[in-house]
Amino acid sequence: MVVAYNDSPSTRRALGEALQRAAKSPPCEVIAVAVDKRGPTRAEDQPRPCEVWLREAARHAREQEQSIRTELRVGHPATEILQAARDLDADLLIIGHSRWGAHSSTLDIVLRHAPCPVLVIH
Repeated sequence: MVVAYNDSPSTRRALGEALQRAAKSPPCEVIAVAVDKRGPTRAEDQPRPCEVWLREAARHAREQEQSIRTELRVGHPATEILQAARDLDADLLIIGHSRWGAHSSTLDIVLRHAPCPVLVIH
């Protein structure tokens, strides 16, 4: 199960949903994927925001007495989320979305091209 993760309230809810689903049907692996669209343009001693997000996701899972795998990708968010779902042979892709009644371009692309079912969490 792949969770597109960016530490927004909706993606934190998406991670919670993935952890609940995994707890109900072990052994189910949860993989949180964050995408850095800016690439390596940071000072080497500064963590990327995505790295911080993924550490928080892993911490949240440990608090639930569960474990997750995390993966950081660089590129366009929709492209990298879709590629992660393919590479990881995801049976479900969970993505958070915060705007009711509106679609982001990332969400639209993921919904149209996902290689597996997609669960959108508001």
